[in-house]
Formats: sequence, structure tokens, C-alpha cells
Amino acid sequence: MEGNNNWAIHSGVSLRVATVDAWISSKRIEPSYYAPLASQAPWIKYVRGDKLLKDLFTHFSEARVEFRKPEHSVALTEWLIENDPEALQDICAILAKILKE
Repeated sequence: MEGNNNWAIHSGVSLRVATVDAWISSKRIEPSYYAPLASQAPWIKYVRGDKLLKDLFTHFSEARVEFRKPEHSVALTEWLIENDPEALQDICAILAKILKE
């Protein structure tokens, strides 16, 4: 992927955002990526991100890099904080609501 990341260093593969976006878009209709009974729009709120990322890592690394949720989730969150903090607004709102209770 473009930008500040280590994907190309670790996998030996350089990816373009458009390539990854196209792959993710092609998976939106696959029921295996939805939480039970949540296959309705908006897709981004119901997608099983762990399954999608596992398959994404496998696909683009030709099975050389396995998605490790504890490690990669932290790295992805840190990348979002640095590069697209607005993408975390929904989760921030949920956490703020929970912490108020």
C-alpha cells in the first residue's frame, strides 16, 4: 500500500491502494464476511474484519504473511491515528458512550 507502512518491506510486494480497494469491494457480497444476521448495509458496520483481513493478507502475500490479530490490529490502529484519524470517530463515540455509563 502507498504511504507510511512496512508491507512492501515484510512481504516483498508493493501494493497500490486502488488494488486493495478493488479486492475488498469484490468481497462485499460474500456472506462469510458478515456477522450473523447482519448482512445488510451499511457494509462497513457489519463486516467481519478479522476474516476479511486474514484473507486479504493471504491473498496479497501469496500465503507468506498471516494476519495476526493482536499484532496487526495495533499496527493498523496506529496507522489510522497517524494517517486518517477521522476513520476512528465511530469507535471513539462508542467508547465515550460506554465510559460514561
